[in-house]
Amino acid sequence: MQARGRLARALRSIDDRSLQYFRAAFDAGSIRGAAEAMGVAPSVVSRAVRAIELNLGVPLLERGRRGIRATVAGELLAQHAQERWRLDERLIEELSAVEGGERGIVRFAIGEGFIAATFRTRTARFLATHPNVTLHAETAGTEQMLERLGAGELDLALAFSPRLTPALDCLAEAATPVFAVMSRGHPCAGAERLPLSAFADVPSALQLTRYGTRRAIEQAEWLGGFRLRKQVESNSIALLLEFAREGSGVTFLPRFAIHGIDGGLATVALTDGPLVGARSMLLKKRGRTLGAAAQLFAADITAMMARLGRMDDAP
Repeated sequence: MQARGRLARALRSIDDRSLQYFRAAFDAGSIRGAAEAMGVAPSVVSRAVRAIELNLGVPLLERGRRGIRATVAGELLAQHAQERWRLDERLIEELSAVEGGERGIVRFAIGEGFIAATFRTRTARFLATHPNVTLHAETAGTEQMLERLGAGELDLALAFSPRLTPALDCLAEAATPVFAVMSRGHPCAGAERLPLSAFADVPSALQLTRYGTRRAIEQAEWLGGFRLRKQVESNSIALLLEFAREGSGVTFLPRFAIHGIDGGLATVALTDGPLVGARSMLLKKRGRTLGAAAQLFAADITAMMARLGRMDDAP
């Protein structure tokens, strides 16, 4: 074990230039040929090889009438040098790919509602353009996203109506007001806009309290001095929409959350300040440096967000 440790330390102490001189002598079959190839005096090559031999404690080259010949140890060191440089070149290529955004891992959280908008198709295009980028994506509530950003577990999060703190940077945002969603047969379905209080006595399906939509609704309730009649609370947008579609009551979501979903639903704009002024934001932890792949992905999501506030056609 002591000999193994000594050899490991000796090998780590060999500088790259000396290893190049040794490998040149190995390839040329002579000290003089190596010196000519490297553009140095033969004595420089000889000293470098001798220093390695002394470090390792084994002869590497045997000198004869026809030049030099590698010992078994010399053959092993020559192979090691070639493999080391090959690995170095591979690492340089991969680091260059990471730096250029061609390779990397992006850790991303998104609210479920954004998926129905344009996220799915944009992500497919992004990954097709950057096939060596791995996207770790998960759905989460707004509060959970903020916690995970703060803990450094995420690169980016796309959140609805988040509480901005000094620990977060907003990279992009879009106005995304909340609408009442109901079946087309609902008595309020023909209205253009109504206050949230108009639905105070109607059974409502709401997201859980950790979601930004629910927080905006609770602010509107507090300002208006009323409470909605909550019949369903869920983290599933699909369940909320099914509740509304079946005529059981109403739910409240940003328009983008139901974009492209057909099935007898109508939307009514809400006039309450917290709901009209709701915004979606692309966030990262302040002080966190994004890798090139995450920067490219953030730019792609920023472009997508420009569409969120323009989804005004009824589903």
